[in-house]
Amino acid sequence: MRSYVHGENVHILVYVEKINTEQLIILHYNVMAEEQKYIPAIHAEHVDVIVESTIEKEINERIEKYFHVQPVYHPLNSEVRGHINGNEQIKSFIATTDWTREQS
Repeated sequence: MRSYVHGENVHILVYVEKINTEQLIILHYNVMAEEQKYIPAIHAEHVDVIVESTIEKEINERIEKYFHVQPVYHPLNSEVRGHINGNEQIKSFIATTDWTREQS
């Protein structure tokens, strides 16, 4: 993760900060698997979640709760797309194209 942080466009966030951003990209959605008590207040116009396998109902609910916006889910490949297309809760929020490493 530190390789992404260079201090200009990418920063490490801490609990007491309030962040406004146009886009928030969640690369590892499993950080949302557990209820988070101390997270920065983040207001993002768009939240993109990179999906590596499946999305649990609780993860989707936490993302909506923390960021107050319905995220767009980007599967890594067609196999993952097949897994998450069966999830009725997020089906209409799946991106039309798969995520590529160049987008990270």
